[in-house]
Amino acid sequence: MKTAGTVFQTYRHEVADHFNELDEDNRRLVVRGDIKQWNQMLAETAHNAGVITNEEFAIFQNAGYMGLYGGLDVEGILAAVYQSVFGGDVYPSLEEKAANLLYFMIKDHPYADGCKRIAASLFLEFLARNNALYRDDNKIISDGALVAITLMIAESRPEEKDIMVNLVMNFLTM
Repeated sequence: MKTAGTVFQTYRHEVADHFNELDEDNRRLVVRGDIKQWNQMLAETAHNAGVITNEEFAIFQNAGYMGLYGGLDVEGILAAVYQSVFGGDVYPSLEEKAANLLYFMIKDHPYADGCKRIAASLFLEFLARNNALYRDDNKIISDGALVAITLMIAESRPEEKDIMVNLVMNFLTM
């Protein structure tokens, strides 16, 4: 006689086999359906905990991501970029500030969604506000290069931070 655990395990294997037989598009649809269900359960749990408005839910969701990634919030990132020690800036040049701003915004994941897009936009805005986005009427970094660097930073390991920051600085000083 099969136990409940054995029956459940057999069923789980059958579902996994069926999932693995699906093509890529259908697998994505299954995963999207699962994510939709989990998001609905999350929203219900938040509502039961007293989170009512959309703004409260956004704060609730963002706090979960902050707990998941353990990074700084935006104010903490800006403070880190502009921090000083022994009377001097930790990141003295504009290029160092910009490169570290991009790195921290991507890696510390201060928002629930869109961190890479927001980081790239903020990076460009930072350069523009400091009159450093254009040199001789040419943008100092192409959109394609910024996309590639942003993705490379996102995929990099923490011990590669200096390499990533130096790469960005090199693009800015070329």
